[in-house]
Amino acid sequence: MAIWMKKSQYFIVEDDILPMQSSDFQLNRNQHLFIERPSNGKTYRMFVNQVKNHPGFSSPTLAVEYCQYQQNPSVLMSLGYVNMFKEDDEDLFVDKQCNESVTSYDPNDKTGTPKGYGINSIIDRSDKIEYLIRFQNTGTDTAFQVILKDQLDDKLDLTTFEMVSASTPNFSFTIEDRLLEVKFLNILLPPQKLNEFGSQGYFKFKIKPNANAILGSKIHNTAEIYFDYNPPVITNQVSHQLFKDIISVGLNPVDKFRDFVAIIPNPNSGIFSIKLHEKYNQADLRILNQMGQTVFTQKGIKNNCLISKSILPEGLYYLEITKNQQPKLNSKFIVIKNE
Repeated sequence: MAIWMKKSQYFIVEDDILPMQSSDFQLNRNQHLFIERPSNGKTYRMFVNQVKNHPGFSSPTLAVEYCQYQQNPSVLMSLGYVNMFKEDDEDLFVDKQCNESVTSYDPNDKTGTPKGYGINSIIDRSDKIEYLIRFQNTGTDTAFQVILKDQLDDKLDLTTFEMVSASTPNFSFTIEDRLLEVKFLNILLPPQKLNEFGSQGYFKFKIKPNANAILGSKIHNTAEIYFDYNPPVITNQVSHQLFKDIISVGLNPVDKFRDFVAIIPNPNSGIFSIKLHEKYNQADLRILNQMGQTVFTQKGIKNNCLISKSILPEGLYYLEITKNQQPKLNSKFIVIKNE
């Protein structure tokens, strides 16, 4: 009986360096691949492209936060990066929830995971967004009913709506005119001062952006929480910006040429420097958008070449560097405009 090894590719993100390492690999059953990274207090997340014909929807990924030796407590700890990308819970029988440890704040809130990349919370347009609405009775008496109202953004695909879980089985929900309404009738939610844990509840659902949503467009989401007949408690706003191919691209692995080309900073506003190996002095540069269209070219670039194209719209761009008798270099960068 022949056992075939299947080829795949992994990507590693260090904090928000996207990606800082990638490579092809092949593993047989019970084989292992060991990858070493420095213990520098950073958050590392690995993604592995699923092998062809794998049953289900699993997309393997794993994050490690505060990677450092205990003997070196002076190393600074990177925080807030674990939820930046989606978890491996696309299979219908899998659900993962990873909450950040934060200081005291309003217990009636809303979160969306993946949290998204960078200050604009960039996610892949193909990713499901998992929204969690939490509520707590901070009043002085029992709440007999709790109603949640959530006007779903028009860039969300209602046909992909998936109710995940709720804090009690006694609830119902409807969606009319893009308004999600969740009713917890006869919930008998005690006040916080009498029962801290029992005074809390939640509703969690998943939904995907529209497949044809304009790249660079933003999704905003806010919920209203009604305790009995009191005025609504308005949650914080959750926002995401849509792009595609944020992690993997159909180009040569970045890590293969990691010592030959670097884009600094990345992400950027369209103004950045290109650091090149001496072998690529006087090389030719081409920048392409996600549609494969060339948006900028320059011949004979040198090390630390400054590119100033602040007019570029927000999005993901591919950088191609060519020079005679040298392998073609490929990299990518993200343009983000501060609001």
